Amino acid sequence: MRKLVILGVGALLLAGCGGEEEGGGGGGAEAQIVPLAVGNWWAYRDVNDTTKVDTTKIVDDTVYNGHDAYLAVIQSDTTADTGFVYYSDGYLWVAVAFTFDTVTDTVEMKWVKEDPQVGDQWVVLEREDSINYGGVPAVFRMVQHAKVEGTEDKSVPAGDFPGCYVVRYDDTTQVLVNGNPVYTSTSASKAWFYKGVGSVYGSDSSSGGWQDSELLDYYLVQ
Repeated sequence: MRKLVILGVGALLLAGCGGEEEGGGGGGAEAQIVPLAVGNWWAYRDVNDTTKVDTTKIVDDTVYNGHDAYLAVIQSDTTADTGFVYYSDGYLWVAVAFTFDTVTDTVEMKWVKEDPQVGDQWVVLEREDSINYGGVPAVFRMVQHAKVEGTEDKSVPAGDFPGCYVVRYDDTTQVLVNGNPVYTSTSASKAWFYKGVGSVYGSDSSSGGWQDSELLDYYLVQ
């Protein structure tokens, strides 16, 4: 889930120092939690290995599932992924391709609330798939919950961002046979969101141990 938490992370790429903005951007009460406009981009680097930089760039506007949406490209050193992002029902949604076994379909997630408040909780993602587990019919279940834990000032190469919303994401993956779990895996991640800019810092435990990414630079056309 790292790339999702960083769309503006795991994803995310570089021009100018400390971030550049045209038009509105940056923390106003009416600002979007993550600004969506064609041309916006975010560059993130690995805190432990600063040679690794990921970028996310909004490259087009479109319609997805009846919603006015944007197409985002998430570029790392070796891979490029695409996804749709849009606001609906008080949330910023992310829709990406998900492959399990030989089947690929689209997964839609409530990434963050449009107007987060401390204490808010929601289900980001919940899905089930029928699978073959060692020759036995089984169910693969994946659930992700989110909670706004608080606010915190964050300083990163792109600048100082006071009062970021700290969102924790908890993932549970299970394989169930006859309704009983035979495999369970859990992980967690956190994102620091600054209204009008997006995610400025991310921390992820899915690879064993916490791995951190920080906003290196960004550009907003509005």
